[in-house]
Amino acid sequence: MNWRQHWIKNEQARKRWIADISHELRTPVAVLKGKIVAMLDGVRALSIERIQSANEEVKELEQLLDNLYELTRTDLGTMHYSKGRLNLFHYSIMKPSGIIRC
Repeated sequence: MNWRQHWIKNEQARKRWIADISHELRTPVAVLKGKIVAMLDGVRALSIERIQSANEEVKELEQLLDNLYELTRTDLGTMHYSKGRLNLFHYSIMKPSGIIRC
Protein backbone atom coordinates (compact mmCIF):
# COMPACT_ATOMS: atom_id res chain seq x y z
CA MET A 1 0.00 0.00 0.00
CA ASN A 2 1.48 3.36 -0.99
CA TRP A 3 1.29 6.53 1.10
CA ARG A 4 -1.73 7.90 -0.81
CA GLN A 5 -3.80 4.75 -0.27
CA HIS A 6 -2.77 4.74 3.37
CA TRP A 7 -3.78 8.40 3.73
CA ILE A 8 -7.16 7.77 2.05
CA LYS A 9 -7.81 4.78 4.31
CA ASN A 10 -6.94 6.84 7.41
CA GLU A 11 -9.14 9.71 6.26
CA GLN A 12 -12.09 7.35 5.74
CA ALA A 13 -11.53 5.85 9.21
CA ARG A 14 -11.42 9.35 10.70
CA LYS A 15 -14.73 10.27 9.03
CA ARG A 16 -16.37 7.06 10.30
CA TRP A 17 -15.02 7.78 13.77
CA ILE A 18 -16.48 11.31 13.75
CA ALA A 19 -19.84 9.99 12.53
CA ASP A 20 -19.88 7.38 15.30
CA ILE A 21 -19.06 9.97 17.94
CA SER A 22 -21.73 12.29 16.62
CA HIS A 23 -24.28 9.49 16.87
CA GLU A 24 -23.19 8.56 20.40
CA LEU A 25 -23.51 12.17 21.55
CA ARG A 26 -26.88 12.76 19.88
CA THR A 27 -28.65 9.97 21.78
CA PRO A 28 -28.16 11.25 25.35
CA VAL A 29 -28.75 14.85 24.24
CA ALA A 30 -32.05 13.86 22.59
CA VAL A 31 -33.17 11.96 25.70
CA LEU A 32 -32.25 14.87 27.95
CA LYS A 33 -33.96 17.39 25.69
CA GLY A 34 -37.12 15.26 25.58
CA LYS A 35 -37.26 15.06 29.39
CA ILE A 36 -36.77 18.80 29.82
CA VAL A 37 -39.25 19.79 27.10
CA ALA A 38 -41.87 17.42 28.54
CA MET A 39 -41.51 19.06 31.95
CA LEU A 40 -41.56 22.59 30.49
CA ASP A 41 -44.65 21.81 28.38
CA GLY A 42 -46.44 20.32 31.37
CA VAL A 43 -46.67 16.88 29.75
CA ARG A 44 -44.73 15.53 32.72
CA ALA A 45 -44.90 17.06 36.16
CA LEU A 46 -41.80 18.81 37.37
CA SER A 47 -40.36 16.76 40.22
CA ILE A 48 -37.10 16.17 42.03
CA GLU A 49 -37.01 12.61 40.64
CA ARG A 50 -37.29 13.84 37.05
CA ILE A 51 -34.65 16.50 37.62
CA GLN A 52 -32.38 13.82 39.12
CA SER A 53 -33.03 11.63 36.06
CA ALA A 54 -32.07 14.52 33.76
CA ASN A 55 -28.98 15.09 35.89
CA GLU A 56 -27.99 11.43 35.40
CA GLU A 57 -28.24 11.95 31.62
CA VAL A 58 -25.94 14.97 31.97
CA LYS A 59 -23.45 12.86 33.93
CA GLU A 60 -23.46 10.18 31.21
CA LEU A 61 -22.91 12.86 28.59
CA GLU A 62 -20.03 14.28 30.62
CA GLN A 63 -18.47 10.81 30.81
CA LEU A 64 -18.77 10.41 27.03
CA LEU A 65 -17.10 13.78 26.52
CA ASP A 66 -14.34 12.96 29.01
CA ASN A 67 -13.69 9.68 27.19
CA LEU A 68 -13.61 11.49 23.86
CA TYR A 69 -11.16 14.04 25.24
CA GLU A 70 -8.83 11.33 26.55
CA LEU A 71 -9.04 9.42 23.27
CA THR A 72 -8.26 12.58 21.32
CA ARG A 73 -5.27 13.34 23.57
CA THR A 74 -3.98 9.83 22.99
CA ASP A 75 -4.48 10.17 19.23
CA LEU A 76 -2.65 13.52 19.15
CA GLY A 77 0.19 12.19 21.26
CA THR A 78 -0.26 14.80 24.01
CA MET A 79 -0.91 12.27 26.76
CA HIS A 80 2.12 11.56 28.90
CA TYR A 81 2.84 8.23 30.53
CA SER A 82 5.28 7.23 33.19
CA LYS A 83 6.60 3.73 33.52
CA GLY A 84 7.25 2.16 36.84
CA ARG A 85 7.17 -1.08 38.74
CA LEU A 86 3.88 -2.31 40.12
CA ASN A 87 3.59 -4.88 42.87
CA LEU A 88 0.38 -6.76 42.05
CA PHE A 89 0.42 -8.42 45.47
CA HIS A 90 -0.83 -5.15 46.97
CA TYR A 91 -3.88 -5.33 44.69
CA SER A 92 -4.83 -8.91 45.61
CA ILE A 93 -6.18 -10.62 48.70
CA MET A 94 -5.59 -14.29 49.39
CA LYS A 95 -8.74 -16.22 50.34
CA PRO A 96 -9.20 -19.96 50.82
CA SER A 97 -11.04 -20.08 47.49
CA GLY A 98 -8.21 -18.29 45.65
CA ILE A 99 -7.04 -14.77 44.89
CA ILE A 100 -9.60 -12.00 44.86
CA ARG A 101 -8.67 -8.87 42.93
CA CYS A 102 -9.47 -5.51 44.51
